[in-house]
Amino acid sequence: MGIYVAQQGETLFSISGSEEVYSHPLKWPLLLWSNLAILDVMPGKGALEHKELPVGTKLRFFTREERKDNLKTLGNKRWVVNMVSDKNTKGMSRLVVKLAKARIPAYITMSKINGEIWFRLRCGFFESPFEAKEMKKRIEEVTGLRDLWLSKVSQQEFEAYGGLIGQRSY
Repeated sequence: MGIYVAQQGETLFSISGSEEVYSHPLKWPLLLWSNLAILDVMPGKGALEHKELPVGTKLRFFTREERKDNLKTLGNKRWVVNMVSDKNTKGMSRLVVKLAKARIPAYITMSKINGEIWFRLRCGFFESPFEAKEMKKRIEEVTGLRDLWLSKVSQQEFEAYGGLIGQRSY
């Protein structure tokens, strides 16, 4: 794994957006997933992704090579559980943290639907709808959310996010 050392004023959001790490700020939940111990040093309320990290905090992240290997390990597991779909990400931070504490990785994706930007909070990746349905039940228990739905994501989305989860441990 690569190691990134936080500098003054940096956040999970800004670090995940850096070219050195994941090149997109919305991938911060997956940076959190690789660094769950950060939850112990980031107490308080508010959006975790925008809180300044202590200078010198070492964050692990998957290198490009590791991401490729992780995708190979996943094979063609493109089924996901959709938890939230919204025009902003405001309420997603709290859910990402709750899921992380329960050892359930989540990610946020953005898409354009009828000319409007939408964000989706998802958990993946699963080989079949049956496997995804089992995780759906677990997510409902942990979050209290209802009306979750399953979908099979595009190969492009799978390649963009699948390699960032790593070996399944949930």
